[in-house]
Amino acid sequence: MAVATTSVVQENNLLRHYLSRRQLSCFHDKNQLKIMKNKSDVSFEYSRVLQLLEQFSLYGCAELTIVFGSLTKNAEYSTWSTPDDDFKKYKESGFFELMQHLLSIFVEYKSQHILLKHCHAIIQITQHDIAIEWVSKKIAENAITSIHETEKNNVNK
Repeated sequence: MAVATTSVVQENNLLRHYLSRRQLSCFHDKNQLKIMKNKSDVSFEYSRVLQLLEQFSLYGCAELTIVFGSLTKNAEYSTWSTPDDDFKKYKESGFFELMQHLLSIFVEYKSQHILLKHCHAIIQITQHDIAIEWVSKKIAENAITSIHETEKNNVNK
């Protein structure tokens, strides 16, 4: 299993008009951030990830987890967990760079429309299954810790 962590500082003007027309509301429940959204929000995120997977012929064979979110107003992070050789393949093919850009768009949209300082999410892709969950900072940190512990245990075997 390979793990990669990166910080991305990007400003995205391409979807501002589209994003400015969307509306969300949110509430906190213990450590979990629950976001009430219309079906088009879920559909937009899911369809963009699916489209990117299909563009790189990865739909049906990709297995990865990405924890991502905002650090500050203009900086995002992502931590990727993939089977051993897959991360190199994702990076060399251009999939990594385009996914990073897409993650940045998701964070910008959520931060503008639910008015949170920091937005965090987990994307899990297992062959034909794509799950996108917006979570609290604490849950994102726990997921990253779990990824790093799993990597450490795999190296020690």
